[in-house]
Amino acid sequence: MEDQNKRADSWTHEETVLLIELWGDERVQNELENTPRRNLDVFRRICTDMKDRILDFSQSPQDCRRRIKRLKTKYFQVKRQNKKSGGKRTSFPYHESMDTILGTPPSVNPVILSDSLNSQDDESDNYGENDPNETIGDTEDKDDTSDMSRQPESQPRSETPGPSRPGTPGPCRPGSKAM
Repeated sequence: MEDQNKRADSWTHEETVLLIELWGDERVQNELENTPRRNLDVFRRICTDMKDRILDFSQSPQDCRRRIKRLKTKYFQVKRQNKKSGGKRTSFPYHESMDTILGTPPSVNPVILSDSLNSQDDESDNYGENDPNETIGDTEDKDDTSDMSRQPESQPRSETPGPSRPGTPGPCRPGSKAM
């Protein structure tokens, strides 16, 4: 049993790359998401495909499942570590492949955003062309921009005055005279 566990931990680079490739296939990912519990049938097929492609491959479906689980754990550890500011950036040999599979889904970064930004740039290039008297500071909603002391409605107003900035008079206190 100890020899079997030792072999399960000793994967070649070629085996690991192929395992990630097979496991990362979109159809396999969909099947893994839609099958209950341990997904052993999916890993049996992955293992069979690996044996077809690598002559001396001797890992079991459970070994393949364990290897993917360890790779996912390592990937998320590295990703979490790299998010920390001031920390040393770390990586591991399969990070890029794993990121392709587990990283941000494409629907989060729409391609249309680029097009909409370009059309906004085109509109801003025409600023002031229609009205030669228009200036950058002109706005129609002057009441919204004229009162800069107005707080956003989502923030409650503080009942206690905050510290004054250097060079500005402090808050008026009850009983004090205004200048």
